[in-house]
Amino acid sequence: MLVRDETMRDPFALASAIVRFGITRIMMTPSLLGACLDCGEGVEALRRLRLLVLCGEIAAPAIVERAWKELPAVRIGNLYSTAECHDVAGGELRPGKEITCGVVADFAEVHLCEPDDPSRLVPVGSPGRILVGGGALARACHGSAGEEGDGFLDVDLPAADGRSGAAAVPADLSDAPAHRISAATGAGVEELVGRLIAASPAGPPMYPDDRYTDQPQALRVGEVIRGHAIRATREELPQAMYVEV
Repeated sequence: MLVRDETMRDPFALASAIVRFGITRIMMTPSLLGACLDCGEGVEALRRLRLLVLCGEIAAPAIVERAWKELPAVRIGNLYSTAECHDVAGGELRPGKEITCGVVADFAEVHLCEPDDPSRLVPVGSPGRILVGGGALARACHGSAGEEGDGFLDVDLPAADGRSGAAAVPADLSDAPAHRISAATGAGVEELVGRLIAASPAGPPMYPDDRYTDQPQALRVGEVIRGHAIRATREELPQAMYVEV
């Protein structure tokens, strides 16, 4: 789900949204994480998460180490990487391990070239321009051809295995069927879900058949009451409400 900008800038409002909507995975900047860890409501809300992904800024060690301590059951990922190329790089931050930037995915190639000549690569550590390519990456922005200037370049990036970057698709995906779907109309989604289910291996159930949530009944009832109270109040009152059943 998409959260309003004003909610993302307010740790108290964000904590309320996490609880209210049952959010289990979230993406945020390390500075926002630090602000959430500074308030009790934020810590309690973040502990409900299964996955917290950091992006947009360098993951400051002090904030990450505090998150490990306050959120021991939450997996923490990091998408911040070279030139903020978080569409092609990522990694998990684990307690006791070095806090690093994201690692480039197998489907992408990242190179460093001369600033004025993208066909000439330069050694790592030298000044240059970053080029990112690969078979799973876009070649232009949809509906905005010509507006990106030199954001997209028509060059062949030499992949590590000798193939061109444009053709560097993992071998296990080279023969995979393509499915056309539409988020606007829903066309093709049902068929795709059916094919994904058919291709997924069977496994034991994660929960009993009669269990549809891991939240206690008292908490759910309290949130319903709190939701009605929030809609009936304004200014500072909504964020100061607490319901105990």
